[in-house]
Amino acid sequence: MMKSPLSAHGKELKARAMKLSKESSGRSDAPDYDNPEVVKLLDQAKKAEAEHDTPAKMSPFHGYVDGEERVSHYQPTADLYKDMIDTMTSNVDKIAAASGPEDMAKKKAMKAQRLGKRMDKIDQKFADPNYNYDDGMALDDKKRKLAKKQAEALVDQTEFENIANKNKDNQFDKLLALMSKEDKDKYGLTTDTTT
Repeated sequence: MMKSPLSAHGKELKARAMKLSKESSGRSDAPDYDNPEVVKLLDQAKKAEAEHDTPAKMSPFHGYVDGEERVSHYQPTADLYKDMIDTMTSNVDKIAAASGPEDMAKKKAMKAQRLGKRMDKIDQKFADPNYNYDDGMALDDKKRKLAKKQAEALVDQTEFENIANKNKDNQFDKLLALMSKEDKDKYGLTTDTTT
């Protein structure tokens, strides 16, 4: 807890002690330590000055800092930057993994499926006897566009599946090339074409 900035209290006690000292000894330059009242007032003045700090001493702008407050409140930034970069790296890895050929083939298959469902809804409207056929041309155009998009999605799906299969074959070939003859024989992976 901070101390009171009222330092004038000690000065008043000192002034009264000097006045009483002048009356008892006749000297104004030094206090009379033989007078017990003067000594008591001087002790109270010292105690009051010790209890009261000036506002300048207490201000953090003038360097008043308790021993506990000298600990730095700043966290090192190296750990923060490292954590941020690790998070960004893991997020980029997740995005890259999600845009592989296998995942893209799945996305295209789902797109083709959604487009097929939309075309089925249009067919249901045509099958409804209460449907107003004034919009029939617009629905036919919409169905044709959806069918075209569905065909493109299916083509993209097969292309991505082919790329994924080629990648798997390439990985298998690399693994096979790294294996020793004993390991190939152990796992039954022979490349002998004469048998």
